[in-house]
Amino acid sequence: MKLKEHYGARNQDLAAYITQATRAMGSGARNNRHGFGHIDASKFKDIVISVGTVTLPVTWGGRIKFNELDAQIAAARSGRDLDLKVVVGRSEYRIGDGLKIGITAERACYYLLLGRDEQGNFAVISPLGDDRPRLRAGEKRALPERGTIRVTGPPGRDEVILIGSREPLDPRNWRSSDSVSVARVSYRVVR
Repeated sequence: MKLKEHYGARNQDLAAYITQATRAMGSGARNNRHGFGHIDASKFKDIVISVGTVTLPVTWGGRIKFNELDAQIAAARSGRDLDLKVVVGRSEYRIGDGLKIGITAERACYYLLLGRDEQGNFAVISPLGDDRPRLRAGEKRALPERGTIRVTGPPGRDEVILIGSREPLDPRNWRSSDSVSVARVSYRVVR
């Protein structure tokens, strides 16, 4: 699942991304009359922003590196402690399909919902903006609350990961004594 709109790219990353997608005008790569030139949208498909981190909600400790997040998820318990569940509608989605995600916890907890693509990149799905960072005991929630997430390429196996904790914590400092639970669901992305 490539959810570019949720990645924590910094302003300078975005500026570099756009600059790389320009076509020079006049004399030289940059000049006072034309700046960097015209933006050539056909170049966007060949440019990848790799910030190497995910921006987490404040209650989850801000930015964290992909490999640190992978290690913490692997060390967490299965969803049994909080009875976490995460579901998607189908086992296979075509690129462009809309996707809804269902989450629930039998015990009240703080939660973090992540998408992880075939290449191991994470994106925060929820909570974002005005989303509530907690699930009440027995609450069932469909995300996103409005609309759907568009499934994008490349083809492969993507997954949705639900992380729950009784207390807000910083994922960079999880300890084995922390009550952190994880539930996962995967699906195939096809053309």
